[in-house]
Amino acid sequence: MAKALKVILTVFIVFLVAALGLLYVYGPNFNIYLFPPSPQKYTEQALNKMNQGIFATGDTWKSAKEQAFLSVKDAQSYEECHDAIQEALSVAGGKHASFNTPSQISDESSKNTLPDIKQDGEILYIKLPPLIYGEKDFLDQYANTINETLLAQNYQGVIIDLQENTGGDMGPMILGLSSLLEDGTLLSFVDKFDNLTPVNLENGNINAGSNPRLKTLTKVKPVPVAVLINEHTASSAEITALALKTITKVKFFGTPSASYTSVNSQFPLYDGSIIQLTTGKLKDAQGKIWLNEAIKPDLETQNAYQDAKEWILQAQH
Repeated sequence: MAKALKVILTVFIVFLVAALGLLYVYGPNFNIYLFPPSPQKYTEQALNKMNQGIFATGDTWKSAKEQAFLSVKDAQSYEECHDAIQEALSVAGGKHASFNTPSQISDESSKNTLPDIKQDGEILYIKLPPLIYGEKDFLDQYANTINETLLAQNYQGVIIDLQENTGGDMGPMILGLSSLLEDGTLLSFVDKFDNLTPVNLENGNINAGSNPRLKTLTKVKPVPVAVLINEHTASSAEITALALKTITKVKFFGTPSASYTSVNSQFPLYDGSIIQLTTGKLKDAQGKIWLNEAIKPDLETQNAYQDAKEWILQAQH
């Protein structure tokens, strides 16, 4: 009996050691750590995550990683590694990628505001602000503020203002506007190996960004929709704009967007910093592939609101 228990205990210990070993090696991929990593290990873990970057290929990426390791060899803190990580990130993810420390994340989230909505005669105006690192309750409020207004107001056309919207979380933006959109595939993400992931809207849910819960799931009657964009319309705001192109009667006004039309994925690090890594291209509902290309308005104008208003009023007749 004692011998059998000893065998069982030995097997258990072997499995436990193996499990801990796997957790030590692969746990950081899921933000799970057995021990605080050294600054050098911290950098290595960041670079491993960056291997998924759309531009993380070939000799250029190999050289960037080698330079990053060299830069942090004497680092004594995580903070001393941040510059090296940012340099490597610019290679792996290109211009859309970014590195955000906990203090930067806190600062950005504190700037979040709810959509600005007003009625202008028969036209409903909705200005969508950027939405960076929002808490769940705020994300829900953001989406439902838009949705409930679209369902409650009496209007003959809608102006959606994405000017100055630098991006953030696409989920609440698109879901807030979902009563204007048909359910189905709005666009697709295309990774570095050309694998497609459709972005689907279905019953008030979306499989990209956060997925706030809408209080009411109803579609509104089709009306003309004008979308305002400019050089500050970026990232998730551009993705939202591409999704809005699926509306039958839609027209874009303003100036070309900021050209951050690509897919960013978040990768947290041990110290709470977050890597925003560009991992894919976009494919819109018309089949066009986008990779950091500006969206051009149908009517380029410096009087976007007034021109959009006139178009809606004419479209009613």
